[in-house]
Amino acid sequence: RIAADFIISNVGPDRTVELAGGASCFDEGYLQRLRTRSHAAPIIHYSFVTDAPLIEGFTGCLVFGNTSNLIYLEIPSLISPALAPPGRYLHTAYGAPCDSTGINLDAEAENTLRELEQNFPGAMTGARFLVRARHRGQAPGMRRWPGYMMPVATPIENLFNVGDGCTPPGTIGTEGAAASARLVAESILAAR
Repeated sequence: RIAADFIISNVGPDRTVELAGGASCFDEGYLQRLRTRSHAAPIIHYSFVTDAPLIEGFTGCLVFGNTSNLIYLEIPSLISPALAPPGRYLHTAYGAPCDSTGINLDAEAENTLRELEQNFPGAMTGARFLVRARHRGQAPGMRRWPGYMMPVATPIENLFNVGDGCTPPGTIGTEGAAASARLVAESILAAR
């Protein structure tokens, strides 16, 4: 048993139900919403090093709007140079399938890489890949398919979810997780 004024869970809505005592502790409307398209969205992940950064001096996260699978790119070694060998630059790119049904994850992963190359022609030549992964299931990252997120509030008073399973409309991933935390913080402040 846990006694607290507020409980904030970041393990995903499904696991929160388990940890809070199971389905019998939640109303049927919430559980029905939880079961609707409840599968996690697969994530495609590439990490690689190059001799030059794909974007000089870039210390943010580039979100793509001209792609089917490629979502975003970061160059973390421009922020923390020790993350890459001297004279090399670490990049991380993420993608996701276009739809949650009929997924051909291998083909969509290859297209993610192709879209990266299309956005940076020739820049991928000589890239050394450290990670070529496909994450699926309860691995952190996209615990619910976009458009089917759970609310941050649960039917249990003062039990909240934050993270990528309950992002506000129009957000996904890291940005959405931060936005969900802001919603919970606002709810807690309003309750006090």
